[in-house]
Amino acid sequence: MRWTKVIRVVCSTLAVTAAMASALFAQQRRTTPPAGSWAAGLDAGFANPLGDSDFDAEPTVDAYIEYFSTPHVSWRGMAGFTSFDSDAAGVGPVDLDINSLNANVLYQWEGGTVHPFVTGGIGVYNYDPDPGETDLEPGLNGGGGINIYAAERFAIKLEGLFHVTDGPEPDSYLTGTAGARWLWGGR
Repeated sequence: MRWTKVIRVVCSTLAVTAAMASALFAQQRRTTPPAGSWAAGLDAGFANPLGDSDFDAEPTVDAYIEYFSTPHVSWRGMAGFTSFDSDAAGVGPVDLDINSLNANVLYQWEGGTVHPFVTGGIGVYNYDPDPGETDLEPGLNGGGGINIYAAERFAIKLEGLFHVTDGPEPDSYLTGTAGARWLWGGR
């Protein structure tokens, strides 16, 4: 009689655990956002200049809006800000702010909860070494990342981008960001 009760408790526990696991698994199966969907987000991370040892890695932030023309292809407009500091020998401290405005195309693979993506685009980079001066330069960027869907309309985004411009040093830099994105529409 005692073993019968133990077996019932174990079987009930296994059945409840299996039901919870299958419900969780069903929730984790995500599909790509439908055509006509929109996304917006905020990212923060680091910017590391390449090829110029005078500038150090610094924080970077950006905001974007994205439109899905198909479930796998989207178009993104992104505004970013980075402020590089340098203590170059003989020049003294230098503060170089870079404001960027980029237009990108993204391709996103469907991968359950995790959706990898690649991106590439063009942009305008405003080099601002002095608050009274501006220097607009054309540029390109490319990279990739992953969207981790925590809910149907919310994801954590991790992305790495390589930027190259026709501007002064640093004329190329790498950004690594993490952020949140919200999706709407397309239903």
